[in-house]
Amino acid sequence: MKSTRNQQVQKIYTSMLEDAKLCFTKSEQDHLHCLIRVTLEFDDYLRKKSSLFSDMVKDFDGRNHMIFDEPETQYAVRSIFSGLDSFCSVNAAYQVLSNTIESRIGLESISTISLKDNFIFMFNKFTKEAKCEVKCRLLLDLFKLQIIFAAAVYK
Repeated sequence: MKSTRNQQVQKIYTSMLEDAKLCFTKSEQDHLHCLIRVTLEFDDYLRKKSSLFSDMVKDFDGRNHMIFDEPETQYAVRSIFSGLDSFCSVNAAYQVLSNTIESRIGLESISTISLKDNFIFMFNKFTKEAKCEVKCRLLLDLFKLQIIFAAAVYK
């Protein structure tokens, strides 16, 4: 499973790298690689935990905190927090490009109930997108959803 994920990360990174080389420094390219890895890991986590996700929504209301203590959830949260520097670096580099797209993620448009569905829908678009500017915007928005998740479940 891990080698398959690593291959998927490398495939996505390679597809973005040609265009990214033109506008991102080597350090920013490394941060891009990190964001891709963390995002694919989070996608795996959400898909594995899909049956428990409705329980997590209940947890946000303060009823049950079992899922917050699960090692997989804590690992996901730590991974997301470890990617914050990468997010800031790639986001700053993306903002200076000429063909940028504005984020479609706003706190007012995301609820705990819709977070998983929004993430999976956007992730599917991300994996199919060919244009680097659009793919990068989707990646940044996917990471914003991860930050919302991490903030909601962080103990």
